[in-house]
Amino acid sequence: GEGTILSESVELEIVAWINSLRQERVPVSPRMLTFQAQQIAVEAGVASFRASDKWIKSFRGRHR
Repeated sequence: GEGTILSESVELEIVAWINSLRQERVPVSPRMLTFQAQQIAVEAGVASFRASDKWIKSFRGRHR
């Protein structure tokens, strides 16, 4: 089935996390992105969210 969609504000929080790591020259692996996206989703009250490979691919497409 379709995964749970995150709001734009939640996605922007994930983008901010990625950007802060990039400033420190820390590469963000898919595993790190999966873990952090799920943590941020839970904090935002979206406990059903799963950062699938498909989600990661489309997320990266939206936030180049």
